[in-house]
Amino acid sequence: MSYMENHYDKRLDPRLLVEGSKSVVTLLFNYYSDAAKVKDTLGDLPLPLSLKSSATSDVVRIRIDQYQEALKVQDRYGNLPIHTALANYSQLEVINMLLEAYPDATKSRNKRGDLPINIA
Repeated sequence: MSYMENHYDKRLDPRLLVEGSKSVVTLLFNYYSDAAKVKDTLGDLPLPLSLKSSATSDVVRIRIDQYQEALKVQDRYGNLPIHTALANYSQLEVINMLLEAYPDATKSRNKRGDLPINIA
């Protein structure tokens, strides 16, 4: 950790650490490829967490590429990532990306009985 403390520029730009890294997210996956499968203390995967924090389409693409099955995993409320993206007003590009990657998500109801179209 002291190395990173002494190299502030590399903390801001991970390309200086690992060639080809677009973000800290890709850097993390280079070192820990199963990171996309690890749930937080509330049971959420990184993909829906990214959607809750208005992640860019680049970050969402990385999350999908690393663990495509995350598109089919419901959270504790029965929401798929598409529900989460719509509820958090994600960019249209992100919504399209999620729908292209898992079109059947449009047929999935959460625990309240809502389809993604009901949230849009």
